[in-house]
Amino acid sequence: MNDKNKRLWENSLDLLDEEIIGESAQTLYKKSLTDFNESDLVIVETEKKSKFPIFALVASIIAIIGVAVITGVIIANTGIFTAPLESEDESNITSEYEIPAGTIGKFGYSFASDGSNGIILTSYSGNPTELVIPETIDGRKVVGIQEEVFRYCQALKTLTIPKSINTIRNICFDYCESLEVIKVDSDNEFFCSVDGVLFDKGKDILIRYPLAKTDKEYIIPDGVSIMENKAFAYCKYLTAVTVSADVGCVSHYAFLSCEALKSVTLSEGVTGIGDYSFESCKALEYISIPESVKDIRETALRNCDALIAINVADDNTDYCSVDGVLFSESMIELIKYPACKADEYYSIPEGVTDIASYAFYNCKKLNRVNIPFDIFHIKDYTFYGSHLEYVDIPVSVTEIGDYAFNSTALKYVIIPKTVNSIGREAFGSCNDLTDIDVDALNIHYCSVDGVLFSEDMFYLIQYPAGRTDAEYTIPDGITDIYSYAFYSADHLENVTFPDGILYIGTEAFAECRHLDSVNLPDTVNYIGDYAFKNCTSITSVNLSDSSLHIRNGAFSGCRSLKSVYIPGSGTSIGENAFDSHVFITGAPLIKNVQLIASRVIPIIVLIFLTIIKIRKNRKEKREIAEYYRRRREEREKSGK
Repeated sequence: MNDKNKRLWENSLDLLDEEIIGESAQTLYKKSLTDFNESDLVIVETEKKSKFPIFALVASIIAIIGVAVITGVIIANTGIFTAPLESEDESNITSEYEIPAGTIGKFGYSFASDGSNGIILTSYSGNPTELVIPETIDGRKVVGIQEEVFRYCQALKTLTIPKSINTIRNICFDYCESLEVIKVDSDNEFFCSVDGVLFDKGKDILIRYPLAKTDKEYIIPDGVSIMENKAFAYCKYLTAVTVSADVGCVSHYAFLSCEALKSVTLSEGVTGIGDYSFESCKALEYISIPESVKDIRETALRNCDALIAINVADDNTDYCSVDGVLFSESMIELIKYPACKADEYYSIPEGVTDIASYAFYNCKKLNRVNIPFDIFHIKDYTFYGSHLEYVDIPVSVTEIGDYAFNSTALKYVIIPKTVNSIGREAFGSCNDLTDIDVDALNIHYCSVDGVLFSEDMFYLIQYPAGRTDAEYTIPDGITDIYSYAFYSADHLENVTFPDGILYIGTEAFAECRHLDSVNLPDTVNYIGDYAFKNCTSITSVNLSDSSLHIRNGAFSGCRSLKSVYIPGSGTSIGENAFDSHVFITGAPLIKNVQLIASRVIPIIVLIFLTIIKIRKNRKEKREIAEYYRRRREEREKSGK
């Protein structure tokens, strides 16, 4: 090969990467040094000059600039200073297996960490009525079922578990609302099925009762000593259950949301009733506590809206019942007042020094409660959601817990001088509350025109949601507006914010549906999560010109808000702070466009240089093609 041909061949290898298939350029080059033949080189001749590079350059620049501007708007709407997503841990990435034999769906799985080389099912996509879990996937044994695998498989009626399974998280069946039968291969060494109910192999652990099993009554078999958490949760048809004597404790969430359950028989021998064990059993009217029960959790009977009475065996040494109300045996603690007890007035007995959290939770018939002088602490959620209209808080009370009177029907409250702590949203969402009065001798809190403040008037704690005033002016000197302070104050149309306000807490003005504008002074530097959520009448928002942190969802659901101008260049905007239809203008948008441009411009330059290279390469290709065309013509003319 002469020097000219060698040089042409070297150039052609650089240019014709799309024609090199199966062998590297370096290999072809070395091969060419020994057996090069000009006729082996195939070049597509191009007679017309392509206009694509120029068009591509212009189109690319226009598209990228457009994307930059649009992205700037999107980022301004959703968050300027948002932490980057963490890279996914490869060890958590699951594979997929398509189920054979015509069954529609796929399993996601990962590998067991115990060295068994087995497979753990992590997800399932599909909604068949019957499903047989495969014993092997890709030659590996299926050994476990992780939580939530079959969650929301709403059509699934029958599930068959193979012999290879040795681990099952029972919450994998949550919301399988049609599940009637759970079957287990008879050769499985760890689990078994009895009348469609899932047990361990020794039948001493009841793991899961199918949600749609149609039997109305069920007696937990003798020999069962453990109920898994959520063992009967969400069962649709059960109306009566007997818990056998061998069962040590009614597990946490055991009968959660069994909405048809009317009666429960706890056999003598049961020692405990776990957290949320009967929560939201909406039809449960009566429950009897045997002598053996030593521990009842405060949330065990929460949201049992039909509960009329709680009866306790006379010889129980830990609990007692007076007129259907549950107390500690010594009558020192009131534990649970039945939510559907018919009385409208209740006087807590003298001698009671403690009222449990959730004690009067959601009591819809109770209008008034008298609290004795021995009570010092009203705990979290004590009266939450009840129909309580009046409450006499004695001067002995020093603490009022979180949500203690939240969502009640209270109209008027007097805070005695002894109260030194009022918890979060203690009087929130009380839509009939018009006045909160504080004893003048209280050194921690004060009231101005029925609104609750800290005694030093730095913090606005609670604006009564039932006030009918359309306008409110926050007093001078206030620096912080507490979370939920104006929550659901539905009559408010305008709030005046004084200079000096620094902080607006989480959901402080959420659900104020008639509030039509927000004008914040330059001193405001923080707007909390969902602070103005669902303020559907807001049409304008004027924000401060200082560094401002607007948290996640701050103005979400403000459907009448169309645009917002943000003057502060140091403003940070959280995720979904504004709905997607709101147009953001101002410094943050410019800052984002500049940020994006600083990253995009180098790409534009690179594209420009690449297109120039392509044009140059194509020109050289045409020159090479023209060279060999002339050579062929010369050989043809010479007859060689």
